[in-house]
Amino acid sequence: ALSTNNLHIIIDTSGYFPATSTFTALATPKRLVDTRAGQLGEIEKPGGSTGTDITTQLVANIPTRWVVTNQAGIPTTVAALAVNITAISPPSGGNLRIYPCTSTATTPPTTSNINYIAGKTLANSAIVAPATNGGLCALSTNNLHIIIDTSGYFPEIGRAHV
Repeated sequence: ALSTNNLHIIIDTSGYFPATSTFTALATPKRLVDTRAGQLGEIEKPGGSTGTDITTQLVANIPTRWVVTNQAGIPTTVAALAVNITAISPPSGGNLRIYPCTSTATTPPTTSNINYIAGKTLANSAIVAPATNGGLCALSTNNLHIIIDTSGYFPEIGRAHV
């Protein structure tokens, strides 16, 4: 890392890609989740895993779980999804974590995908493995709306099951 000022940095990792990995791009990137009223992600549309408009924010420190596989062109056997996560106008500083979960009781990771500040909408890309039952959880330290988009996935190759 190169900086023109003295600073502390944190570098987190969530995994690696084996040499045999291949990425499958979706023909059209998909919005999986949008918690704002009237904004429909694929899992909110008829036939999606919720099938109804999600109109509520994430509740601070309470995990929210969605099934993200077997819809929007994502097979049930994916090893990981390429996602872009957006934290929308949080009321104060905090963090947002997206992680594989078989249920909302799954222990969340200690590392975050987004560290946000009050009033600023921030986005970050991540590679996230859904649980073997397709579950993906979101956990925020504040109430806030989020968006989860995907551009593609990595097929199952030697996946360690969560």
